[in-house]
Amino acid sequence: MRTTVLAVAALACGVAAQAQEPVHLIAPGTTFRSFVAPATLNDRLRAAATEYRRYAPVPRISLFDLAFPSSPTEYRAVGGYAVLLITAMSQDSAELPLARVYVNDGTHVEALLVLSSVLSVTDSSLGEVRHTLGRYRFDALYSIPVQSIVRPGQLVIDYARHRSGFVIHEFTGEVPEMIRDLPIGRPAAAPDTVALNLLIQREYPGFLRP
Repeated sequence: MRTTVLAVAALACGVAAQAQEPVHLIAPGTTFRSFVAPATLNDRLRAAATEYRRYAPVPRISLFDLAFPSSPTEYRAVGGYAVLLITAMSQDSAELPLARVYVNDGTHVEALLVLSSVLSVTDSSLGEVRHTLGRYRFDALYSIPVQSIVRPGQLVIDYARHRSGFVIHEFTGEVPEMIRDLPIGRPAAAPDTVALNLLIQREYPGFLRP
C-alpha cells in the first residue's frame, strides 16, 4: 500500500482581519495517498498564499507533511520512525534556518533529528508566494518516532530569531487508521539510514540532500 501523507499549515499573522493584534492559526490537516515532490509543495504554497493573502505580508508560516512506513516490515526496517517534511517561510532572513523542531508532550521534550535541509530564496516565479508568505524559505526532513505521533502532544518549532514555541500541530493520542496495522512500540535509538532513505526517495523524491 502507499504511505499516507498528512499535511497541516500554521501561520502567525501581523494583523487579523477583524482584530488589530497578532494571531496564530492552525489549518486542518488533509490525508493524501501519493508522494510529495518539490512541484507538489510549490502548489500547496500557492494555495496557501491565495488563502492568506488578505493577511499579507504574513510574518512567518510553516507547513508540514508526514509520511509513515507503508507496512509492518518497513516499520521494523526503519526502527519505528516516520519522516517529517517541514517548509518554513519568513519575511526576515534572520529567522531561518529553524533552530529546533520538537515534540512536547507536557512532561518531555524530544528534539527531532535533521536528515536533510535546504535554505533558499523563494523563486521569482512564485510571485504571490514571495509577497504573501515570505522571501526566505527553509525545507527540511526530520525523523520522528511513530510512537510520539500516537501520544498526546504538540509538534513545535523554534525559529532562529523572534519566534519560539511555534505550535504547528496537536497530536490527540489517537492512532491514525492508516497505521493501525503497524507494530507501534518503542523506537530504536536511531533510525536505520538505508531503510529511511528508501522511504524518503519514494515519498519525497527530490528532497533528500547531503
